[in-house]
Amino acid sequence: FNVPGQEVIRLLEVDTPEKNQPGYQEAKTYLATWLMKGPFTLTTSKNDSFGRRLCQVVRDTENVSVLLNEQMKEA
Repeated sequence: FNVPGQEVIRLLEVDTPEKNQPGYQEAKTYLATWLMKGPFTLTTSKNDSFGRRLCQVVRDTENVSVLLNEQMKEA
């Protein structure tokens, strides 16, 4: 996530394509759709070597990193 003027965060345990790689737009759309479905919990960890805050994003028992990884395997 990158919101201008806000802290940049990086999802833990996610393996999706980087910008300009095949599948990137699909992963981005999946994540945006999931986030818009309702409230979620963001649990932060340490910063990575790029200064991004590492975090887990969960709604009820759904971990978006797990779901996103599964979605990308199916694509």
